[in-house]
Amino acid sequence: MRHSDIYLPAFFGAAFFAAAFFGAAFFGAAFAGAAFFGAAFAGAAFFAAAFFGAAFAGAAFFATAFFAAAIVNSPPPFFYGHGR
Repeated sequence: MRHSDIYLPAFFGAAFFAAAFFGAAFFGAAFAGAAFFGAAFAGAAFFAAAFFGAAFAGAAFFATAFFAAAIVNSPPPFFYGHGR
């Protein structure tokens, strides 16, 4: 029995397991990176939605107040008797 009959299968087996390990580590790192960017993206989307929601609510509030004041202080047909 030659040494190559023993060492070559062991060598290729070790190389295969090393490649599988590094592949798993690479995919693990890629998955963690994707999870990190997903969390960052979700956080950015949440803050953007909160910011635009607040801006939209503020704009809607001011528009409502503006139009209410305009209607209250307007002449007919929207006249409510407050403005002259």
